[in-house]
Amino acid sequence: MTLRVYALYGCSSRVLGGMAIVAAANISVACWALFSGQKATVTQSTFGCQIGLSYDACVPFSLLLHWLL
Repeated sequence: MTLRVYALYGCSSRVLGGMAIVAAANISVACWALFSGQKATVTQSTFGCQIGLSYDACVPFSLLLHWLL
């Protein structure tokens, strides 16, 4: 997709640089969310497919999903 957008804008180095900055930001947020050392505490009061997580454990994952989507 990056190559298509780059080609669509006439191989502009400014567009490529902007997309590289956004990609680097996405990767850094993803690494922070995955390796930040937050431990998930699972509560046993939920049933089915849902897993109860504490608020502190959910914040990095919500930021990760926000940046990826």
